[in-house]
Amino acid sequence: MVVANLEREALGESACLTGDTNADALRGLMSIVTSEEAIMKRYQLGSQDYILVTLNHPSNVDIPTRLRDIQAGLDEVSKN
Repeated sequence: MVVANLEREALGESACLTGDTNADALRGLMSIVTSEEAIMKRYQLGSQDYILVTLNHPSNVDIPTRLRDIQAGLDEVSKN
């Protein structure tokens, strides 16, 4: 799909599909991922007691003030 998009933009000749780093990382971690049920039991969570947040973009995690703002926002959401 990525290469097809580049071809539509007349960039296909210079495109080379090398892989999907996110998919590769997920495959690598699947063997150590614990089931949702086990995690909820371990931390005594109900189905409405948590939210899952991924903060993997450098602009969100590498700037301390921005990360603190995100944490503050999550704290606020958790109160509702």
